[in-house]
Amino acid sequence: MSLKSLFFTYLSFLTWLLLKPGVSEFEQKYLDFALFNDKTAHTGTFGLLTVLGIFAFPRMQRYLLVLIFTLYGVIIEYIQREVGRDFDYFDMLADFFGCVLGAFFIWILLRIKY
Repeated sequence: MSLKSLFFTYLSFLTWLLLKPGVSEFEQKYLDFALFNDKTAHTGTFGLLTVLGIFAFPRMQRYLLVLIFTLYGVIIEYIQREVGRDFDYFDMLADFFGCVLGAFFIWILLRIKY
């Protein structure tokens, strides 16, 4: 599987996950246990999205990818409000933080000398 295919597969899955109507009580308890809380989940998923995006589109400026993925997170939050999910500004902040962490991770990774 190419990096772009992996990226778009993850993006499609993430979009479905973020827009599907609410989660069951069991799913929420599992997510709270496994991921500590909602903000950690947002940070991690958007960090991974950014890492995959940077590898899939290596010629694109990283700050543009962070901006695009943060905007994606903001748009998703507004759509969630329309489909009966929670709307939360702190989710948007966690998305942005995840994007920045993902880009920082790549920056560090590329500077490690073997």
